[in-house]
Amino acid sequence: MRRPVCNNLPLPAPRTLRRWVHRFTCSPGLLHDVIEIMRDYDSDLDTMSRLCALSFDEMSSDSRFSVDPVSDKIVSHSKVQLEMARELCEKWKQPIFYDFDAPMTTEILESIIIALESAGFPDVSMTSDLGGENRSIWRKYWIGLKKSWFINPCDKSRRIYIFADIPHMLKLIRNHLLDDGFVTNNGTVIDRRVFQSLVNSAAGELIVFPKLTHHLIEVTGAERMRIRPAAQLLSSLHTTLARKFSLLNRKSHSLSKQ
Repeated sequence: MRRPVCNNLPLPAPRTLRRWVHRFTCSPGLLHDVIEIMRDYDSDLDTMSRLCALSFDEMSSDSRFSVDPVSDKIVSHSKVQLEMARELCEKWKQPIFYDFDAPMTTEILESIIIALESAGFPDVSMTSDLGGENRSIWRKYWIGLKKSWFINPCDKSRRIYIFADIPHMLKLIRNHLLDDGFVTNNGTVIDRRVFQSLVNSAAGELIVFPKLTHHLIEVTGAERMRIRPAAQLLSSLHTTLARKFSLLNRKSHSLSKQ
């Protein structure tokens, strides 16, 4: 850190840098210092580069007791809620809100949007997973098949579009498929039994579906949190085979009745 630079001027010592960073406020809630930095950064950006998208998620935290030297308190938290602002036309993202053991609400969300808009960063979208607490936000904004947006609290003429987190949605689709199954428009039922039949159809040295294994079907516990097995099971090849296999079973069942 203290290697000489041009004109033989040394950089600040690590202790000096830590002392400077110590002055930067990062208390739970909206990060006002970050908003002010973004406000100063805004002067160098054009209109398209200021367009912003929000995303938030809840993460698990170490719940053991620890000492916060800044506030001189003993703290313990099991979850942390984090909201990020991401540029649509640039390549950076910035945390702008966090809080411990607190769900995201419409009031918090709108206060973040107002702060971003006041700093010169128009928000155009919001992304979240489909957890129970997040779905309550969708319901308050009446988000559904026919409506995927809500009114911008800073400008009634603009919309903010809501998107579901794709990896989380893949896991939910996989779980529903294996637990309850789906019924297509023509009455074909696709569920766990279809994929099990496809796996069991491999006989001897002939492996018809080498990437479809019992490991992708019999998922329990922490395995259900992994994204890759869900993406593999719901691949285009496996879903096409499952649909055709179900259709053939339905036709053969109808013929046997005749």
